[in-house]
Amino acid sequence: MVFVAYPTAIAFRDSLLAHWYRGKMLGRVGGANFMTRDPALKRPLYEEIRKLALERFGDEVNPYLAYNARARSHLLRADDFDGLEALAVFEAGLRTEATLVELERDEDGVALVIESRIVGEAGPLAFERDGERLLWVPPDSLAERLDAAARDAGPDMERNYADVLITSLKDGTEYLLRTETETRFEPIDGSDRVVPVLSSKARMASRVAAAKAKLRPGEWTVGVTAAVAGFTPPGVPAQSGRWPLRVPLVVTVTSAGELLPPRLRGEVARRFPRVTRAFRRARAATPG
Repeated sequence: MVFVAYPTAIAFRDSLLAHWYRGKMLGRVGGANFMTRDPALKRPLYEEIRKLALERFGDEVNPYLAYNARARSHLLRADDFDGLEALAVFEAGLRTEATLVELERDEDGVALVIESRIVGEAGPLAFERDGERLLWVPPDSLAERLDAAARDAGPDMERNYADVLITSLKDGTEYLLRTETETRFEPIDGSDRVVPVLSSKARMASRVAAAKAKLRPGEWTVGVTAAVAGFTPPGVPAQSGRWPLRVPLVVTVTSAGELLPPRLRGEVARRFPRVTRAFRRARAATPG
């Protein structure tokens, strides 16, 4: 009997290989685990993983890897141990800024629009246009280690996402909301560089459709986990209001199942009483 490898079977095989390559190998030469691993064990582990990667895995896994994993794979295959450490440090320094830009309330709940940006120690996660390509702008520690081909993240922009999660302040219960996310690009100072901004639309109702569960009365925080080109910092609370009065977004569920969006003045008064008293004193001192 002759086995014929149909395209679907080949694609399944390659995706399975990519799954193991990403989780069992690239996951051990990057990220927080790589930074905290015992130095005496880190280098020997790296050498064994690189040897296995060159022997068993080829370019067929690349389409199934997010951009940050492809960059890690490139450095691994290039035998750039220091580059892998620099990439791990960069990823560890990333964080998400999530801001509520629109909230509408109706009889069934509240509709939220949240914008998310990923930023690092040196500024926002940025990319630059090169013809039809969109190239990652790496930190200085990696600028000379990745050529243009290794910085091409354009195909991954369709994979960007932002998960919106609500958490009960009373007992820690969590639910993931159904979310629609689009990516737009903000130019930086009129240059070819842009910053991806994720605009996410989610709806919060007294009953979570996906979980078929009714929300318990009390306060619920709204959090966001955002991913751009595979770079995925830890989730953060979405913020409402403008600086310096930005506060975590909290929605209250009443005993009757009604959802009450936050009022900025009330949130500030409750969470920052000293600021509120200072404003009141300043206002009282202002002539009529």
